[in-house]
Amino acid sequence: MKGIIVQSFGSTYREAYKKSVGSVFEKVKADFPDYYVVESYSSEIVRKRIEARDGDHYYNIAEALKVMEDKGIKDIFVLSLYVIEGHEYNKVIKMAEDYNADGRLNIKFSKGLFSDDADIEKVGEFFSHLKDKSSAEALVFMGHGSFHDEDEKYGKLQAYLDQRGVKVFIGTVEGSIVLEDIMARLEKENIKSVEVYPLMLVAGDHVQNDMAGDEDDSWKSVLRKAGFDAGVSVKGLCEYDDFNDLFIGKLREIL
Repeated sequence: MKGIIVQSFGSTYREAYKKSVGSVFEKVKADFPDYYVVESYSSEIVRKRIEARDGDHYYNIAEALKVMEDKGIKDIFVLSLYVIEGHEYNKVIKMAEDYNADGRLNIKFSKGLFSDDADIEKVGEFFSHLKDKSSAEALVFMGHGSFHDEDEKYGKLQAYLDQRGVKVFIGTVEGSIVLEDIMARLEKENIKSVEVYPLMLVAGDHVQNDMAGDEDDSWKSVLRKAGFDAGVSVKGLCEYDDFNDLFIGKLREIL
């Protein structure tokens, strides 16, 4: 038997998680019945909070690998549910390498969602289709962002959309492209109505509070205060089947 680990950041928002990353986990189990499949979270904070609150224990990557090894599974494929190959992605790989320092296991990791130009194009097309279905003049996407060099991938996605004249604008909470940058573009292009979407896999804390919350500093509130007609879509990207197919494709590449 071979094994698959569905690896993500994790989320304390359990219902949102079940509808998004949890649905990817269920799809992997259904599509690959000959593999032993488990979940793994990279956020220790998320794992500890869930265990303290709900009494449920979720594996980190080292624990998931041990479960596989205890079952005699040596060929292990990790589906990496990360937008960019930033700090979290690399932290997981390092932990797996430390666990498998002697190379006794054959571990393969899938790439992040924005791993190359072809990926950027696929995501750009997905966002373009969402724009076609919206009555708003433009869509605004809130990504997480990172201080890692991989943060530049958000800019590459924006460049792809700009080249094709798609009115979709990408910003981040902790990256180099912020909401003020987007608002400047909206004003320059005289765009009045927008719909704000998460560029995050799960509609967790950032989405519920930083994006769609009623606080003065949420993206929704800031945009509305500035005079924009701003709607919000509180739906994690992994709640879209077509989007999940992009990740499943990443898994198939390494199987």
